[in-house]
Amino acid sequence: GYGSRLQKDIENDPSKSFDHLLGQPKALLPVGGVPLLDHWLRAFREADGKVGPVVVVTNELFHRQFQEWAVSRGLGRNAVLNDGTTANENRLGACADLQLALTAKADVLGDRDILVVAGDTLFFQDFSLGAFLRALPDGRSGVVTYQVGSDAETRKRGIVEVDGTGKVTQLLEKPEPSATASRSACPAFYAYRSSCVPLIGTFLEANAAAPLEAKDAPGQLLAWLVTRTDVHAVPVSGRFDIGNLSQYRDTLAFYAQTLDANLRPHAGAGVVVGRACARAAIAGNPSDGFGGKTLSLLVANYAASVTVRASERVVFVPHPEYDKGDEFASMGELLLSTELNGYYGGLRLLR
Repeated sequence: GYGSRLQKDIENDPSKSFDHLLGQPKALLPVGGVPLLDHWLRAFREADGKVGPVVVVTNELFHRQFQEWAVSRGLGRNAVLNDGTTANENRLGACADLQLALTAKADVLGDRDILVVAGDTLFFQDFSLGAFLRALPDGRSGVVTYQVGSDAETRKRGIVEVDGTGKVTQLLEKPEPSATASRSACPAFYAYRSSCVPLIGTFLEANAAAPLEAKDAPGQLLAWLVTRTDVHAVPVSGRFDIGNLSQYRDTLAFYAQTLDANLRPHAGAGVVVGRACARAAIAGNPSDGFGGKTLSLLVANYAASVTVRASERVVFVPHPEYDKGDEFASMGELLLSTELNGYYGGLRLLR
């Protein structure tokens, strides 16, 4: 997609705090200090070797940015497909883009099961891709569900009805609250068995003459599929949907308040978490430690967090994303890490 709503929100945001993200695809927005797609790439690589190869489908507008990301992550330029569209008005739609990937990468994908993930979606940090895949019964495709927070939220989501065995019996696209008793929302995250994959092309052929709105969203494909094949629902605790600036702010706030996974094992009695906002000097030098006076402002959007716990020794725990050490997958990854985190990272500052 083109992220039109988010881009418009950024342009109209009076704070101008996000202007540097104008022209950035949603899937590459920084979340927790790294591009959103990095969170999925890590999940893929930690899924017991069950996920791969990775294919990204984008458009002409964002093609180069995704290629640079793919190269920097060791995936290579060929992992990114360009659907050739240039604006939201001439887009192919998500389902057609999915079929484009299946056709273009048929020699690589072969007779595999596939995992389809929307680039603007993240799940809460307790989500385990490996656990999701293990929860799927043999032969069933799979989706995840989470409970919406209010009846009114059903009007904004795809809502699935599930029977006692976990099988999805129906998907309702943005229904009225009175139309169903279910409050189980189904985000754009689908595991399709290889036997189900040919049906994607069948769906598009059957709707070839239909307007784009009838075959664009991947939920429309799922609604069609559940009447023809078994799809199993696996509940998760929640998800982030970055459709507009407000939702992006909420996502950033959640990640800012959550201890990183490498620090959780150290959490316990005596843990202290400190947060220091960035400063911008108006007059003087804010880093002058020799008694010089300064006039500066705090910048609430940018901050550094440090977690300290009681220990018999002094130990600096490297951050897995911001203190990567001296090994990188490529020159592109080295460049990106340096641009994001500087030459030294956080350990030098702590010392």
